[in-house]
Amino acid sequence: MIDKLLPCIKCGSSERYIDGCCIQCKKKRNLAYMDKHSEKLKVKNSIWRENNRESARLTSAEWRRDNPEKAKETKRSWRLKNKTKENLRHAKWRKDNPEKVKAAIRRWVINNPDKVRAMQANYRKSNPGINRINRQNRRARTQASGGKLSRGLASKLFKLQKGKCACCKQPLGKDYHLDHIMPLALGGSNTDNNIQLLRQRCNGQKGAKQPTEFMQERGFLL
Repeated sequence: MIDKLLPCIKCGSSERYIDGCCIQCKKKRNLAYMDKHSEKLKVKNSIWRENNRESARLTSAEWRRDNPEKAKETKRSWRLKNKTKENLRHAKWRKDNPEKVKAAIRRWVINNPDKVRAMQANYRKSNPGINRINRQNRRARTQASGGKLSRGLASKLFKLQKGKCACCKQPLGKDYHLDHIMPLALGGSNTDNNIQLLRQRCNGQKGAKQPTEFMQERGFLL
């Protein structure tokens, strides 16, 4: 296709098409034309792709295969310029493919144990008391008591109780317990309005006792 002839008087290149036209000069003319008529060409190409979907798909796939780095850069650039569209597309895919999403998350968790531990540690640090909430929810599920404690309940109660034990009024400390006012064993529910914060010692002494009886034993409610 390329014939080595005399250098082009415009650019000095010796690469020419069989008809004698300088390859480099023609490329420049084509680029200038595409730049000048970019909107017109976009419409024309869009119509062609709409009418020749299979050919367009094969052509695009072939180009991506032959130009992997350019394809990655083009895709990355498009995503940066169309973040909203990309987010909506991903959201729709996740909604339409819940099982695939779950499988992908499971694979990621298995393949990234260190990152998972770091994320969990950071979450626990940002959500103090979450482990206590989770333990109580697990207990409720085990005992079929029903209900679920809301996240952030421990911090909320700590502020309401001014950092003091609901039983002895002493500072709760860092090892305080979330106590079911009416114990689960006695039919109490695992709901926010049935929870109080007690010191570890007080909660150990209360155990599964009826709350009124326990407070009377401590000299209250006589």
